[in-house]
Amino acid sequence: MATSAPTAQLEQIRDWIKDLDDADSARREEAFGRLLGLERADLQAMRHAAGGFLPLSPAQAVALHQVVVHVFLTGETYEANRTAGFLGVRLGDVVELNLAAGDQQPANQRSGVVIIDRMPGFCGYQALRDGDIIVAITDRPATLISSLENLRVVIQSFAAGQTIHMQIIRQGQLVGVQAVLDGTPVQVNQMPLEQMLRDRQTKAEKFWREHFGELLTRPST
Repeated sequence: MATSAPTAQLEQIRDWIKDLDDADSARREEAFGRLLGLERADLQAMRHAAGGFLPLSPAQAVALHQVVVHVFLTGETYEANRTAGFLGVRLGDVVELNLAAGDQQPANQRSGVVIIDRMPGFCGYQALRDGDIIVAITDRPATLISSLENLRVVIQSFAAGQTIHMQIIRQGQLVGVQAVLDGTPVQVNQMPLEQMLRDRQTKAEKFWREHFGELLTRPST
């Protein structure tokens, strides 16, 4: 990490790290999302900013680890089919929903797919949260999210680099989020994909230990 960051950006990153320990959950979530949106080149500034909060609180330490792993992995290349979009999430059950009229819900849409896990380094990690329910892709208003395969097909109908807009249920509220899609890994059979994810995670954890790990043990000065 040999690059430097402008002072204004460093101050902003410092504010976000501070807010990871805020009593207001909305402020914590906002700060977490902002940090997830940083680039790999910003990691040096993030480390410098985090050093001003030693010892880190448990909330800051846990969130910062998640952020660093994700941001590091956004810079890791992999062999991809760029004609097919990829969110980088694991899908759970299809659930039936009873949404009130006026919630901007597509006509006759009464089902959605639960996000049970997100893969660091892919766009879904930043845009979505575990437990979110995807109920619509507003760029494809005629497509109902009625099955896991149905959702996969509509996501892969976009190319890598395209922005998609989703309606989701998060903590009981209907909200809109967007994501710039990644490319689908070329080998998507379960074992090759899982091996690729493990290899990526190992690299990210090594980076965390070497560049950020000491922040968890170094006392304040």
